[in-house]
Amino acid sequence: MTTHLRRNIVVLQTHQPQAIIKSAATRTSMCTSTSRARKSRIDTTERTRESDESITSLRHMNNLAKKLRKKRIASGALTLASPEVKFVIDTETQDPLDVGMYQTLETNQMVEEMMLLANISVAEKIVKHFPSCSLLRRHPVPATACV
Repeated sequence: MTTHLRRNIVVLQTHQPQAIIKSAATRTSMCTSTSRARKSRIDTTERTRESDESITSLRHMNNLAKKLRKKRIASGALTLASPEVKFVIDTETQDPLDVGMYQTLETNQMVEEMMLLANISVAEKIVKHFPSCSLLRRHPVPATACV
């Protein structure tokens, strides 16, 4: 998806092309690129074999995600940040070995914001092109007791 934005984070135009990833290397790097790896690449200050362009792109995307998140929250979006529990499981017995809290990284939020941007853009396109038969989910206003 290609998205064009103004400086004040207003979506000007989106384009959702049909695409198929044919490169095994790209598929592998997408699947194995964890949040910790992305975070490490964003935070790095040393030169690496990886192109500086991809690191710069990740940093720009992260800055954009922060602005999108800030704007979304200022517009009244709910933040449902409940703690998540993570288990370490024995591979042979499937017994739990350890329990801890899942640490949400800044890069998790970056991916979340980009997914939300894509979902919103597609929903708007559906409503525009199929207004009489589009079905979009709308959450009710939260009860005051819950806020």
